[in-house]
Amino acid sequence: MKYLKMLGGAVVVAAALMALLGGGTASATVLCETETTPCPVHYAKGVEFVGDSVERTVFSEAFGPFVECSSSGLSGQISNAGGATSTVSISLSSLTWSECVGGTPTAGKLGSMEIHYAEKGRGTVTAPELEFAWGPCGYRPESGDMGLLTPTPKGLSEGELDVSMEFTRTNPFLPGCPSPILWQAEYRITSPQPLYVAPS
Repeated sequence: MKYLKMLGGAVVVAAALMALLGGGTASATVLCETETTPCPVHYAKGVEFVGDSVERTVFSEAFGPFVECSSSGLSGQISNAGGATSTVSISLSSLTWSECVGGTPTAGKLGSMEIHYAEKGRGTVTAPELEFAWGPCGYRPESGDMGLLTPTPKGLSEGELDVSMEFTRTNPFLPGCPSPILWQAEYRITSPQPLYVAPS
C-alpha cells in the first residue's frame, strides 16, 4: 500500500510541476552562470551537461522496489541554449545504471531533456522521448515529466536534478513486466557549474 501511495504521489508531483510552469508555458528560459535576473551570461549551445547519481536509483511498482542501482550517470550537450522565445534543450547521449540488484536497466531511445524556468533558480524538466528496457520489458514515459532541476547552493558549485518519473510498459501483453513504474533518482550536476535556471 505504501508504494501505491508513492505512485499516486508522483501524479501529485507532476501536477505541482505544471503549476510551477504557470499553466504550461515553455519559453524564456536559459541556464545561467550566476544567480542574477536577468541573466548576464548564459551557457551556450554545445556545452556539456553531466550528472552523477548521489544515492541509489530506485525503480518501484505498486508493491515496492524491484530494481535498485548504486550508480547511475547521464550526459549530453545543450542543443538549444534557450532565449526570449524558447526553452533549453539538452540532447542526451548517455544514460547508464550499474551495480544493480534486481537486474540492470538499459537505456533505449534517449531524445532530449527540456528545462523550463519555474522560480528562484529552479526549473522543471521533461523528457518525453526517453525509453529504457529491463530485461525483455520495454518502457516509455507516462507523461514525460521528469523532475526538478535545483540551483547550485550557496558556497557550492553543483546543481541537482531530482528525478521522479512514471513509465508504462510498451507491450501491455508481455507477462512479468510491472506497470506503471516509478523511477526515482538524484543527480549531482558536475557540468555546467555553477548552474542556475533563469528567465530570459
